[in-house]
Amino acid sequence: MGTMAGFNTAGSLGFLVGPLVAGAVLQFLDPVLGEEARFRVLFAVTGAVEVICVMVVAWLMHRGEGHRGAEANPTVTTGDGD
Repeated sequence: MGTMAGFNTAGSLGFLVGPLVAGAVLQFLDPVLGEEARFRVLFAVTGAVEVICVMVVAWLMHRGEGHRGAEANPTVTTGDGD
């Protein structure tokens, strides 16, 4: 999957899943906390999810770095039989 395809997929999933998760977190915290505190927790959960996503993507990119590097930089031949 290319870089833009992954970006578009992640964005689409975020638009689909984000409101559902936010609604579930707010509903879950409704009897426990007041309205202002619920939104603070929601923003903390959202920030934590974003940090986790960045860490996973960085790990995946680092893990595949050596493998992709060989494909991205093919050996240059001069054509003189070497």
